[in-house]
Amino acid sequence: MTMWVQIALILALIFVLVYLVRSKPSAKQLAIGRLVIIFAVICGVVVIIAPGVLTSFANFLGVGRGTDLLVYVLIIAFLINAVSNYKKNIETSRKITKLARAVCLENQHLRDEISKHTASKSD
Repeated sequence: MTMWVQIALILALIFVLVYLVRSKPSAKQLAIGRLVIIFAVICGVVVIIAPGVLTSFANFLGVGRGTDLLVYVLIIAFLINAVSNYKKNIETSRKITKLARAVCLENQHLRDEISKHTASKSD
């Protein structure tokens, strides 16, 4: 494997790390994500129809086999997916906590109103 491919893979891993610490994705980032998925599906179809294309592309990049290149790309894709799911899970947990607190406070407010109402009737 050539040195520049190793550098590109390390940069991709750094991208995953930066993605982990960034805030919520913007609309532009979501659109780019959709385009990447469409591109990946098209590439998948091409590789299924003509597997030699992947090997030729891997040789062009300096990677020994197409299978190795596919493994490297899948590792990066898996890490991006794992980080994305982690961030979504954290955000969902925060929303659930906020909602649970709001429901608890509203229930207490209702109990207070009911107690005031029943106390005023008994007077």
